[in-house]
Amino acid sequence: MGKGNILLRSTGLSANSKIGNHNALNSFVGIGHDSILEDGCTLNAFCDITGNTYLERGVYMGSHAVVCPGVRVGAFAIIGAGSVALRNVKAGSTIIGVPGKSFYF
Repeated sequence: MGKGNILLRSTGLSANSKIGNHNALNSFVGIGHDSILEDGCTLNAFCDITGNTYLERGVYMGSHAVVCPGVRVGAFAIIGAGSVALRNVKAGSTIIGVPGKSFYF
């Protein structure tokens, strides 16, 4: 775990997960095994990062968002509240829905 991270109550970190610097993990966030969060990510309440996932720097996840196993989320991407990332998410894009679909604003 890096420096300057904020982890609120009931945040769970599983085996071999790695967290960079200055991330904000709200209440009831779960980080699965072998997952990596780079610097500056924000995960709102009840987000689920499943096993073997990779969040590049600056990723933002709304409440109850999910990243499925083996998915890579590009830098500064946004995963909308309640959305599910089943496939890799391009840097700078926004996904919304179940399954998440990309939108460019």
